Amino acid sequence: MGKNLPTTTAPAVRVVYYPQPVTTAPVVYTPQQLIAQREERVLRYMQWRTRQLAIQEQDRRTRRTLIRIGAVVLAVVLLAAFYGCWLVYQLVTGLPVGDIGVGLLVLLFLLGVGGSCGCVTIVQHFH
Repeated sequence: MGKNLPTTTAPAVRVVYYPQPVTTAPVVYTPQQLIAQREERVLRYMQWRTRQLAIQEQDRRTRRTLIRIGAVVLAVVLLAAFYGCWLVYQLVTGLPVGDIGVGLLVLLFLLGVGGSCGCVTIVQHFH
């Protein structure tokens, strides 16, 4: 036999209507006011469009810089992997490892050449 627990019912929602105390007159614009509003909208649109073009240009430059950095990082990773495999091969086969220093210098030279992609880093802080 189950317990008969008391249940509570939600109180009925009371809707309150607030009538408008005064009806407002419809807004009537003169032709000069309409022309001024249109000119203001066109001006605001042109300002918005100019901002959007500036944002697009900044995005384009950022993408180009990030792609260049990514290409350099990829080249470094591939060169490091190649150099590591070559080093392991040299150690396993017992070949002379005297060229490791030369290989390291070549790798550092390639990093220096690849790392200078002509990018100029400008830090801009916008609020």
